[in-house]
Amino acid sequence: MLAVHCGLGKYGRNNIFYSYDFGSYAKIYTFLTDLPCAEDAPWFPIERMDSCETCKACVAACPTKAIDESRRIINADVCLTAFNERDGDFPEWLDKDSHNCLIGCIECQDCCPNNKDNLNKIVKGATFTESETQFLLGYKKGDPMPAELSAKMESTGIWLHFISHIPRNLSALLK
Repeated sequence: MLAVHCGLGKYGRNNIFYSYDFGSYAKIYTFLTDLPCAEDAPWFPIERMDSCETCKACVAACPTKAIDESRRIINADVCLTAFNERDGDFPEWLDKDSHNCLIGCIECQDCCPNNKDNLNKIVKGATFTESETQFLLGYKKGDPMPAELSAKMESTGIWLHFISHIPRNLSALLK
């Protein structure tokens, strides 16, 4: 929200921030200071990109139908990202083929025309061996992890908070 208010971009229909330069594939960092701001600094309104008004690509691509063109915001109660990022079993109604990410969901971003110039700019991350994948499938929170695998996990940006979700999500993704 702060990035939109600062004029760095706008929201998409999927409630994700889109940078004018990098689409939704931007990582926002916040730096805090006690320096005073100029009183006439612009404060932009929270707005959706104009192109979203006629485009329905993310509505069609959403595997759980969390993006509904009749709503202003997504239905977070059925968003796949919400299920991938919390404990417990996946709901019975969730289609087994809907899984597409280890954490979160990226279907609405990959289909978005506002990302077309950025799809090939994604930096390839860590590659896991078959034995590392098997280890992650059986991982239990609190188990010791080999140092090399731990370093790979850390390099991916997967927060330690999500480490307990990895076995369940990876299993669903591989099926």
